[in-house]
Amino acid sequence: AAPSLVIATGGPSIPKMGATGFAYDLARQFGLKVVEPRPALVPLTLSGDDALFRTLSGVATPVEARAGKAAFREAALFTHRGLSGPAILQISSYWRHGEPVMIDFTPDAAPGWLVAAKRERPRAALPAVLGSALPDRLAQVLAERLGLPGEMGSQTDRKLAGAEAALRRWTFHPNGTEGFAKAEVTAGGI
Repeated sequence: AAPSLVIATGGPSIPKMGATGFAYDLARQFGLKVVEPRPALVPLTLSGDDALFRTLSGVATPVEARAGKAAFREAALFTHRGLSGPAILQISSYWRHGEPVMIDFTPDAAPGWLVAAKRERPRAALPAVLGSALPDRLAQVLAERLGLPGEMGSQTDRKLAGAEAALRRWTFHPNGTEGFAKAEVTAGGI
């Protein structure tokens, strides 16, 4: 007999280390409320149009990642399944299935930097200009997605301002996470 009992079982993240949902089953048995557990600090998976970014597997770059009101400024890493890296792992704790994740690929760039680049390097193509701020492979894919072929000098300031805005709020629609097997922690619980 004891006035209190503490059962420290952990959560279901990283099941290969023996983690289970035992604590939640026990809590439910005693009528305790359980907030549905979900993987957190976990890579996000992409499908559909976003899956084209899988060609960038292994590319990392500093970003600001947003989900809802939460934002984290660290590196993001493209993987063969989606997005990872410190910024993405942090944001996964706030992301809810069905919500978008916004990525600022140029968090340190001054407003109007693409228009300024046009004036400084009118004969350069957009991938080359983006390559001065981003890894080359990422710069190439983003430039293709922005759809501004040709030299910078042939682009209107308005189109470049639009491209800059898109780079600051690139929207991904994750279809899920890599689950408890890859989650470092569990969100929710008793």
